[in-house]
Amino acid sequence: MSDSLKNIGQQLTALETVPTSARSRYERQLREILEERLNVPARLGCLAVGVICLLFSARIVTAVFLDPQAYAYWPNLMLGFVVTATALAIGAALAVVAARGIYRRNYEGRWAASSGLVLLAGWGLFMLLAAPGLPDSLRDVFLTLGLVCLGAAAFIAQRLAAARARLMLEKRLLEFEYRLAEISESLDC
Repeated sequence: MSDSLKNIGQQLTALETVPTSARSRYERQLREILEERLNVPARLGCLAVGVICLLFSARIVTAVFLDPQAYAYWPNLMLGFVVTATALAIGAALAVVAARGIYRRNYEGRWAASSGLVLLAGWGLFMLLAAPGLPDSLRDVFLTLGLVCLGAAAFIAQRLAAARARLMLEKRLLEFEYRLAEISESLDC
């Protein structure tokens, strides 16, 4: 009885061994889905935009936070903080992506989209909050632009959720394909 259980156990462990060809193909395809190698022009573009974002954030700090007149109107400080933090984060992330040379959809894609959402939502809220203190001719413009920014942020959030779901679906389909190849190879043996 123990010999037959031992034999069944050996057969089960033999079936559990992962064929290297299926695993290597799965890992290669998963990397192709999740990571994109950047060519030299794309890396230089990322680095240039990253440096521009960092310089832009430095200019915002000097214009908003070091100017005594900016403290008279509190939405300036809120907008300055949101834009400065977002520009610093985006600039640093782009510089890291340019140095590494690999764009990872799972990490940088989600992070960049979230930063853009924060920037649009912050800008929209600033415009809506600033509108009541403005003259009538500008109030309608600020209210309209604030609502447009919030609408764009909502649209981007919806597209981000759809892209995330598509990425998860592609990963799941690739995993199923890997499992089927694994089963096929184990049955061929």
